[in-house]
Amino acid sequence: MKHAMKKSVLILWMLVFVGLTGVCLASQSENADQDGLYSLGEIVVSGEKSEVTMASTHYQITADEIKNMGATTLSDVLALVPGISIRVGGAGTPRVDIRGFKTRHVLLLLDGIPINDTYDGQFDPTSFPVEHIAQVKVITGGGSVLYGPGGNGGVINIITKKGRQGLHGSVGGEYGTEDAWLARAALSGGTEKLDFFISANREYKPAFPLSDDFEPTTEEDGASRENSDFERNSLFTNLGYTLSDNTQMGMTLNWYQGENGVPPTSDSDPADPFNKRSKYVRVDDLEGFSAQLAFNHKMDSPIGIRGWIYRNQQDVLENRYDDATYTSQVARNSYENNTSTAITGINTQIAYDPTQWLKGTLGLSYENHTWDADGFEMIAGSGGGSTPPVKTLFESDEDIEIKSLALECELSPREAYGFVLGFSQHFMEGSGVESDQNNSFILGSRYDVTDKTRLKASYSKKVRFASLRQLYDVDYGNPDLETEKTYQYDVGLVQKLPAESSLSISCYYSEVEDYIEKITGPYENLEEYLFKGVDVSVENRFFENLILGASYSYLDSKDKSPATERDELQYRPRNKYTLGCTYTVGFGLMLHTDILHMADQYYYADGTSPLLKRKLNDFTVVNAKISQSLINDTVTVYVRGQNLFDEDFEQSYDLPQAGRTVYGGCDVRF
Repeated sequence: MKHAMKKSVLILWMLVFVGLTGVCLASQSENADQDGLYSLGEIVVSGEKSEVTMASTHYQITADEIKNMGATTLSDVLALVPGISIRVGGAGTPRVDIRGFKTRHVLLLLDGIPINDTYDGQFDPTSFPVEHIAQVKVITGGGSVLYGPGGNGGVINIITKKGRQGLHGSVGGEYGTEDAWLARAALSGGTEKLDFFISANREYKPAFPLSDDFEPTTEEDGASRENSDFERNSLFTNLGYTLSDNTQMGMTLNWYQGENGVPPTSDSDPADPFNKRSKYVRVDDLEGFSAQLAFNHKMDSPIGIRGWIYRNQQDVLENRYDDATYTSQVARNSYENNTSTAITGINTQIAYDPTQWLKGTLGLSYENHTWDADGFEMIAGSGGGSTPPVKTLFESDEDIEIKSLALECELSPREAYGFVLGFSQHFMEGSGVESDQNNSFILGSRYDVTDKTRLKASYSKKVRFASLRQLYDVDYGNPDLETEKTYQYDVGLVQKLPAESSLSISCYYSEVEDYIEKITGPYENLEEYLFKGVDVSVENRFFENLILGASYSYLDSKDKSPATERDELQYRPRNKYTLGCTYTVGFGLMLHTDILHMADQYYYADGTSPLLKRKLNDFTVVNAKISQSLINDTVTVYVRGQNLFDEDFEQSYDLPQAGRTVYGGCDVRF
């Protein structure tokens, strides 16, 4: 705790320093929003002429849209994206599921750095504040083979802000429900050859409130949610340097630290077969660090070379306690788990672009995934229930290596149509497990019927190797796991409509072989899962200051394995509806509201025969923000509210989520 406090003080000093620096240099800036896109670290450089982008299903959220919706973390940003389901389960961390695939099947990139932890392939979206995000790109169907293995469900690519010439800064903060507060600051700038961006953020929430409609239980008395405190500190910077017209170099550094509680189940009634025993868990220390060096060189010939060296590391101290006092660890099943995970890698691409209708890219990558863990667990004594639990020490040190070789070609022989063909071979080696190799591919095309109508289709195969936890976990690991293989068909339409409207429709069919999941015992391969559905989104910009958007996602999930009792998979919402509206008034007033409705989610009771099934309650959440710009747009004051109608809802059974929260804030830009 002392270590965390010292780091918190350091962050606060950084915030003050950045803010004062921005004030002192304010005269050198003419516009507050002078940050561009730091695209040097993008693994796949997408754009209007990228055939792999046009043939895939993808969505893009800009910094302005993030600001208008009042998002503070990555999970807020992604909540309205078609095909995405944000779910908070027993781990207390928001999970980002795409088209029925869990978070470990989603590849998260920060300027090209893979952020998924090596232990379980997960990531924590609350550890990424929005201050340094310029753009978020989400690929839910198709996708380039240059991304490497993983990402069977999709790819989320965070592109950070890039400083422009001059010097620019901002400071801001907000305060709200349950005495929660947030402070942030940023400084950016550049010259003709050099650019930089720096941001710092500190967020603290003592707890989140439950809805007034929540009915108290023996485990949860309502009002503030038990053990739901949250603290995060972060510091981010990138630096770019232009050596010549043909050569650029860049560096990215990201650090975050904090701690948080993991709320227990609200009712552990043993008479209910769906209830689970309450666990009293805290993440008492969390620290992550990632770094990347990147370069891009364009030769005088049609050949270009790009490359990255990166490392992403996360250290977590997690404790399970005996009861709700969170002080004792002497009873059976309590533990201390200190883990360190890291990905160290190198990625190189050689692109050949001889004409406007042909582009080929050769990619080579290498990654080393490591997992170190130590701690203790209280287990039953040799005399069973008649003897006190015994403290058992444990220590693990495992790693795997993953290598990939990829080739992707984009062809556009005519302006109206184009194709993408890609193939990659992946290799995995690890101690105590059988080495494996597998391939992925994409075949995609698009056809612009008119300048208003685009048809697109893709057929792809993606693979995901088992995570270190799935292979080596002491209780549930299985070294004989097969590699997951996903075959996906994706067909879409992008249509421009009258009155400045647009329509996007994407239909998909995904067959998964050897899906890895833990049902009741160790991790195992399930023979076949099936996901099929449709994502529809509509946008209207007919009125100059008004943006209207709506989307609908349908998902049908099936376990097709022999002798299964599950007719559909749990916690995969069948229907998702969203509606968003942003209205800007000429004198700097902005009004935003969005509505999210989730319906038809099912879950099962572990260990029952026959298998018991229930439906989770449907829910609707309404968020809003109102802001006013002052003093030539250099000052913005705002109020934002989440779950305005105080809906009592759950995203996983017996884990109630936050009721109504309201925050007021101010941003000053220089």
